[in-house]
Amino acid sequence: MASLNIFLLFPETSDEIVDLGEDIEQYRNISRSIKIIKQQLYGTDYCFLYDSDNIQTFIRQAQILLAGYLLDKVIHQIRILISSKSQDIRVTCPYRVDHQYHVWDIHTCQAALSSDIIKASAEKIHRSEICAVFLLTKRNPFGRNVIPVVIDALHAPQPELSIVPVAETVSDCVGWIRHIEQNRGFSLRNTLQFSPTNMIYGASKQRIYKNLSDGSFWYYDYFHRENHEHYEVFDVHGNHVGEADMTGRVDTRKCDKTKRISGLLN
Repeated sequence: MASLNIFLLFPETSDEIVDLGEDIEQYRNISRSIKIIKQQLYGTDYCFLYDSDNIQTFIRQAQILLAGYLLDKVIHQIRILISSKSQDIRVTCPYRVDHQYHVWDIHTCQAALSSDIIKASAEKIHRSEICAVFLLTKRNPFGRNVIPVVIDALHAPQPELSIVPVAETVSDCVGWIRHIEQNRGFSLRNTLQFSPTNMIYGASKQRIYKNLSDGSFWYYDYFHRENHEHYEVFDVHGNHVGEADMTGRVDTRKCDKTKRISGLLN
């Protein structure tokens, strides 16, 4: 199995920092998210890639709102988590400096110069390497679960297009890892069978997917104490139907009448 490359994108704009606010738990969630992904990758050939300038901007902006021991502790934890099996793209520069990388925005029908993290991820996709961008921000600046990046240069015979997967939540990232690593025939990321919704389930931030064939709703669940991974399945009205195993087989005997997502559907 080829190495998995996960690009970590930290909050850095004023709006992204304001989203976090002065609640230390929001910053702790960033380190927790990285820790969970690292645990899920145990025994796997992987690499975290980050931009040290992006991290420094995040720290500098965060200290304006929330300076002190608690923030320093979170920053220290983050540094420990990325101290091994990681690369700083400022050191490795894994993209072509004589090329332009533009992110296509379907909402504005415009292309904008990409950040160095996106340049590096697009270049790895172009080289047929396995990678995704894990957003540690509270909002998705790209507005979708992929980033279309056009790579071009005056001396290039033609432009190139890289489609970079985006994981907005821990659940998205874990689902992507499972799909790539285990090469299962069943996956919520199969766009022929499922479509990602804008709904997120609970404090664990698990994305809910819609089954295109019957309108049911699914989310990946691994947050139980025994860490038994499965899918929770709900009908079109948000009522719990049962649990599905990792091959997609639904067990209606595990239906829990107390579980529902109808409040998210309204």
